[in-house]
Amino acid sequence: MDSGDTAELEGDATARHELRARIAAQRRRLDEILTPILAPGDTEVPASTWFHRGQKKRIASRKGLQDYLSSLCDETYPSTPHIRNELINRRELSSAAAGARRSLIEAMIERSDQLDLGILGTPPEKSMYLSVLHQTGIHRKTGDGWQFSAPARTADEGIRKVWSAITEYFTQSEREAGPVAALYERLAAPPYGMLAGPMPLLLCAALLANDTRVALYEEGSFIPQLNSATFERLLRAPGRFSVQQWRLTGVRTTVFHRLAGLLNLKVSDSTPDKGDILTVVRPLCRFVSNLNDYVRRTQRLSPIAQKIRDHLTAATRPDKLVFEALPAACGIPAITSRAQLPEDELVRFIAALRDGLGELHHCYDELLVELTRSIGEAFGVNGTRSEIRQRLADRAEAVSDWIADPALKSFSLRVADRTLDDLLWLESVVALLSQKPPSGWRDDDRAKFEVALVNTARLFKHVEGLAFAAPRQKVLQAEEDAVRIGITTRTHPEFERVIYIQESERAEVARLKAIVRAALANAGANGNGQVAAAALARLMQELLVDKD
Repeated sequence: MDSGDTAELEGDATARHELRARIAAQRRRLDEILTPILAPGDTEVPASTWFHRGQKKRIASRKGLQDYLSSLCDETYPSTPHIRNELINRRELSSAAAGARRSLIEAMIERSDQLDLGILGTPPEKSMYLSVLHQTGIHRKTGDGWQFSAPARTADEGIRKVWSAITEYFTQSEREAGPVAALYERLAAPPYGMLAGPMPLLLCAALLANDTRVALYEEGSFIPQLNSATFERLLRAPGRFSVQQWRLTGVRTTVFHRLAGLLNLKVSDSTPDKGDILTVVRPLCRFVSNLNDYVRRTQRLSPIAQKIRDHLTAATRPDKLVFEALPAACGIPAITSRAQLPEDELVRFIAALRDGLGELHHCYDELLVELTRSIGEAFGVNGTRSEIRQRLADRAEAVSDWIADPALKSFSLRVADRTLDDLLWLESVVALLSQKPPSGWRDDDRAKFEVALVNTARLFKHVEGLAFAAPRQKVLQAEEDAVRIGITTRTHPEFERVIYIQESERAEVARLKAIVRAALANAGANGNGQVAAAALARLMQELLVDKD
């Protein structure tokens, strides 16, 4: 027993220390009792009497006892694997060996496609790899590259039998998940008699070899993707983990192949009526786990996309996810193995799932497009994100000497930063205004950003108005014209605005000017300059003052 296997003590270091001390004391006491029986002196006759299968056995010497016990062990554990590595082939590992095993497992999970798992030099984990995984053929190069698979036919017979026991345990778990601790107990019992040290290595290799059909669970929760952090927890508390194998039959096989096609997955199973459900479940769960916090929380999605996201996030059983939860999210009845699924319903399910996943995939990008548009409208700038950025940067640099407000100064410097690419620039500006990166937004953060943007834009444009008539050392680009407009009424304080006109906009400005002049002439106001100016002032007030 290891105190690390006791889940109740995980958060109590003092209790774990006390338990370890008590276990060590009991082991010492047991050794004291058994030593005279199992290891008498070299010359003395053993003081114990031995019986085997009801028959008294005469033991004449220490060597005779050792030979006899060895023969009994061979008889009891005929399938024990021969692992020639003293670091790993132990009941309890030293701290150095345990660290090497962790490093090896990390390499197994993260670099299974590389020669020697990418382990360079001769660290202790390299010798573990060679003895347990390489020499046995469990990790070998095939037509698809380096990968984990069943031991080679030339491998040690015990290794092959232990591997068969593990895969048989996977098969037996189809109806109900099998605890990892129970698997370890089976491997430690006759006829295998495995020591605890190498068990996690073989389990990890078997899980990776059966990645598309065997799922790992932690306290009943499905683990979409095996990683080193998860396996580290398994090493400490195997009792919290279980495994389950999944097989497809009936109409579910058809659904599986349609989903595999939707996800552009290569189905390796050569038998057309079979499939491994985890082949499609893992990519779906990885997809939703890679979404940023905004997409995982926002309600600015269609109802179907929200349900798909929520079901993928909360998935606990692959079969229920694929054949019950996702169809229900898409308005399709649950798909049982014996059910008949009309082709039109299957097509509708796949189409709705595709559209929902696409909506999730583009959700954040659409948010950034909207934010770009909001910034452009607030500052009166049109164009692409890059064009809006360029014009705002020029304007910020032109008035930088006139900005005294600390918050506006920070905004001006952030806008004028030309070292980032356009996407990072936008996220940086938005994060400054909302005090939170947009990838981590909640829906109400959008309103906070809009308020901050309006206030910042109003203050920025006020500074532009003050700086416009003064001598300036910094000027805008030569192809851009600017005009300052000021409006004062009895009901409004003085309002000033600097309007920027790009070269590409000059023709449109001239066209609109001609239209307005013609409209005033047709209305009979062209000869009365005061009336024409009043009309234009009122129009300017509606366009600028009231809107702002």
